[in-house]
Amino acid sequence: MRRFASGLARVLASRKFFVFIVVLLVAQAVWLALSFNYPMLWDEYYHVGLIQFYAHHLSPFLTSQPHSLDIYGNVISSPKYLYHYLMSFPFRIVLLFTHNLTAEVISLRFMNIALFAGGLVAWRAALLKISSSKALVHFVLLALVLLPLSSLLAAQVNYDNLVFLLSALLVLWSLKFMKAKKFEARWLALVVGVGLLACVVKLEIAPVFAALVIFLTYWAIRHHGKKTPKLIIRSFQTSRRLAQVGVVILLVAGFGLFIERFGVNLVQYHALQPGCSKVLDYQRCLKFSPYNYERILLARKAKDPQPLDGPLAFIYHDWAKKNFNQYFTTGTQISYGNFVSSNPLAIPFFTALAAIAIALVAFAARGWRLTKRPEIQLTLLVILALGLVLFVVNYADYRHYGTPWAIQGRYLLPAVPLFMLVAAMAVRVAIKSRAIKAGLASLVILGLLAGGGVLTDIIAHESNWLWPNQTVRNVNRSVQNAFRFLDYKFTD
Repeated sequence: MRRFASGLARVLASRKFFVFIVVLLVAQAVWLALSFNYPMLWDEYYHVGLIQFYAHHLSPFLTSQPHSLDIYGNVISSPKYLYHYLMSFPFRIVLLFTHNLTAEVISLRFMNIALFAGGLVAWRAALLKISSSKALVHFVLLALVLLPLSSLLAAQVNYDNLVFLLSALLVLWSLKFMKAKKFEARWLALVVGVGLLACVVKLEIAPVFAALVIFLTYWAIRHHGKKTPKLIIRSFQTSRRLAQVGVVILLVAGFGLFIERFGVNLVQYHALQPGCSKVLDYQRCLKFSPYNYERILLARKAKDPQPLDGPLAFIYHDWAKKNFNQYFTTGTQISYGNFVSSNPLAIPFFTALAAIAIALVAFAARGWRLTKRPEIQLTLLVILALGLVLFVVNYADYRHYGTPWAIQGRYLLPAVPLFMLVAAMAVRVAIKSRAIKAGLASLVILGLLAGGGVLTDIIAHESNWLWPNQTVRNVNRSVQNAFRFLDYKFTD
């Protein structure tokens, strides 16, 4: 058993194994991109439509909203436009060669796969700043790639793929600043500048950004005290001229775009993300599917009000369950506003549940000692900040609409690699036997392989989820039949 444990550690720690992890993610996502019809589950029509729009405009700023964009709700003051605008530039190259919608969508999906794969590379670098064990980091990334949500997200056009990459970079630069032998303000500049820009990609990354800025400020003051401002200035002055210009441009762009969108929204609409009805008239907002559904929920609540759970009951009955389930399920959009999803497959679902339970016990037993390390403190602050903010927003929506609304597990993805690493580190600290640790790691990998990753999508899909191509449908049906023996659904 010791030989097995040593061999497993060597395999996991090798660079070739990390390359295998990236290839595995790409292969799974490419399969889905070439198999699943457009649009896919998480508002792919929204992202593709806005990319198509910006591909014909040089500026991301709109003075008025065309009626053709009303299907996407409030676009003119939306604080989540930067992904669509940036993606429009490689998409313009695609338009030079084709105007076929299927080819356009698949091209955009491949770009998003590249973003997620880039995120894996960045997360590896970040996690290795927290744990020096390549075997442990690679194990975490393999488990992440085997979660059905990862390949499903990577395969579709969605700004969460860029958020996944940016959150990894922000954590990496924060850790580089903390671990640098001398004070290097460039890492702070990157965190602040890119963090501000990331908020204009998707505001849900703001808790991660805020947690990093707060912790780095605390860390700098604790280690350098009143000298911190002088050290920042000196570091900037001693850097190369090109680096100085780059820092200035980044910070000006970050603060400029942040203030242009959020500052104007606060002054004009008294909200960071103004709802559709604050910007457009009622009839125009009705073209936006989520706005319609919100009206239905409010009408239902007014007609038949039901008793609502308190915060703890809401976590138990809805929030934790829905977030966790979404990492092990699949689905698609059959038609505009008509979403379908499957129940999780039992083996990967309960494998992950058991792994979390073991990690929590391990953390309570000995893993809590890890919190003495500043990089673990930063990690836990990021996890708690993102989780708490999303819970508060979801619970407020629950009280407003009278039902759980817009609970999306993928919004927690920027903290998932950090959570998984801390969990794995806690188990490693609590369990001394290398044989037991190797056995647990093997069981987790085997359990996630038994229906996890793209297999969840292959096993659970229906024929109308796929592109209307007979070859695509025949291949997916054949593979589906081959893995039917893993089709044990979990129902709550």
